[in-house]
Amino acid sequence: MTILRELLTNVRFVVWFSILVLLLAYAFIYPQTFSVNPVRWYQVPGALPPSMNFPFGTTLLGQDLFKLTSLALSNTLLISFISGAIGVAIALLLGFIAAFTGRIISGITSTFIDIMCMIPGIPILMLILYAWRDRLTMPLIGLIFGAIGWTFSARIYKGLFEGLKSRLFIALSQYSGLGLAQIMIKDVMPYVMRFLMVNFIDITIWAVGNEVTISVFGAMKMDEATIGTTIYWALQYQAPLLGIWWWVVLPVVVLILAIASIYNIAITIDNVVFVKRTKI
Repeated sequence: MTILRELLTNVRFVVWFSILVLLLAYAFIYPQTFSVNPVRWYQVPGALPPSMNFPFGTTLLGQDLFKLTSLALSNTLLISFISGAIGVAIALLLGFIAAFTGRIISGITSTFIDIMCMIPGIPILMLILYAWRDRLTMPLIGLIFGAIGWTFSARIYKGLFEGLKSRLFIALSQYSGLGLAQIMIKDVMPYVMRFLMVNFIDITIWAVGNEVTISVFGAMKMDEATIGTTIYWALQYQAPLLGIWWWVVLPVVVLILAIASIYNIAITIDNVVFVKRTKI
């Protein structure tokens, strides 16, 4: 309760947490009120600037950009959150196996991690998403992103775990007969929670950047609304040259606000929970 009270009295945390709550409501609750998919073309007059009736304006394709951005943000955040969770889980597991198991298993796992670190992720993502895009769903895309985005994190976890392995309390747990799973949960996890949070945000932001990049190249599932596909269609129809700046700028601003709020909340929690209290 003391930590919660300290967070709620922190102006930075309250401001960015309020922004994040509003954006999450905008992304995941507001689309539930739609009677018609905002991706459909020519529902409203095209190329209208922001106004009271259309807060974000409309696209050249006759889409309400305020509704379209809401759906696009929800899909982009869904992909990134799933990617962050899957990436952290894989990296944590492989890093632990590489550090705490026997020489043979540790060597094989370490070699596998090193090989995966050398393979560029974006070309593989583009190939998979382009080849399977007719069969993919947003959660499955997030799973694919997470299955590729764990590589460098696994090396970091391996280094952290190898440092902890030489500590006396780890040796005591091993001599006491605790299994690897119990050692990981009881002895190791409290020491990596801080990095775990940072790593989740890192992979989440990585996934957002790659989703937008791959979509701009046209390799994403283009019939679904994401921030990347919204930008793709705006560029395809030369919106910046036609003066329809809101088609590109406003979805990007909303995405930046979402990323900035997540980052600032994490930094505040890190300062309050870990730096001030645990002195890690």
